[in-house]
Amino acid sequence: MKNFKTFLSALCAALCLFSCDLNLQKTLSAPPCGYLSLRFGDLPAVSKAYGNVPDTSEFRISILSQEGQRVIFQGFYYDIPAEMELAPGKYTVSAQSCEFCEPLFDCPQYGYTQDVEIFDGKTSCVILDCTQTNAGVRLIFDPAFRSSYPSAQIYVSSAKGRLLYGYNERRTGYFLPGEINVSLFEGNSAVSIANRTVKERETLVLKLNSAEYATLASGIEFLLDTTVFYTNEDLYPNGSEYGWDTPPAADAISVQQAGSHMGETDVWVRGYIAGVSKSSSSSEFQSPFSSNTNLLLSPTANNTDRESCIAVELAKGNIRDALNLKDHPGYLNRKIRLKGNIEESYFGLTGLKKIKDFEWE
Repeated sequence: MKNFKTFLSALCAALCLFSCDLNLQKTLSAPPCGYLSLRFGDLPAVSKAYGNVPDTSEFRISILSQEGQRVIFQGFYYDIPAEMELAPGKYTVSAQSCEFCEPLFDCPQYGYTQDVEIFDGKTSCVILDCTQTNAGVRLIFDPAFRSSYPSAQIYVSSAKGRLLYGYNERRTGYFLPGEINVSLFEGNSAVSIANRTVKERETLVLKLNSAEYATLASGIEFLLDTTVFYTNEDLYPNGSEYGWDTPPAADAISVQQAGSHMGETDVWVRGYIAGVSKSSSSSEFQSPFSSNTNLLLSPTANNTDRESCIAVELAKGNIRDALNLKDHPGYLNRKIRLKGNIEESYFGLTGLKKIKDFEWE
């Protein structure tokens, strides 16, 4: 019996040692691995005037091994775990808001690409700091142009395709960075109006004018917001470098007309940025400006008559950041269209509040 007990104890010890040896072998033979964590930086929150920021959960993510150019992952951001297990090595991570290979309306593409190295037992984090990767083109037609070319078709073309812009088209067309052409087709004739180069993060706003109403144009202006560069330019079918002051459009009222639209909402009002209100009886019409909370909108440029203006509320947020004179004194006397609610009184004047959108003219 003693010998049997001794044998049983020895067998148990041997089995225990064998089990420990297997576990040790498993531990020693486990391949090294690290982890990748992806998250988005703060995509710019922009107004309707600057386009829409896409839902980050629906971004298309690609993870490519730099060794052998193997695709490790290709899918949507919502399918990626908080920490993805990867073998140590170098990878390229790409994010795109949508597929974009030919001109499309209302299709801004945001993207980002970064190389990252994964180390054994560690987590590497990539911040997807996406920016717009394609370029926008908007066309504005003045009434004289429409009258001069009533049956014209306007195309904007690139090497990848073209878009037809009707006279009532308000959407922005998007193109891959590179050369574009603006052409006018009427009957059997075709006229090339302009060739331009567009860049990523840029939106080119082209105003098509009729040269018969020409006066000296304001030239090219560059406006910068947190997402894209806007370039405004006047164009003429005969290549003239002159423009004219557009009469009020049907969908925008003048500063003088605002008082007769009291209580109306989502109204477009056109005017000139004249200054800011300090109180119900005091205003500033030249820099430096002390307030960033409001604007005075005037019916004419270089106006210092407070009573002829309306007061525009700049609520805290993107509109205030984009338009206030304290930070942007160069906007003084700039012509603009603002969309908001007309109220009886703001700083002792007719008020335009809850601004939802704006367009430079």
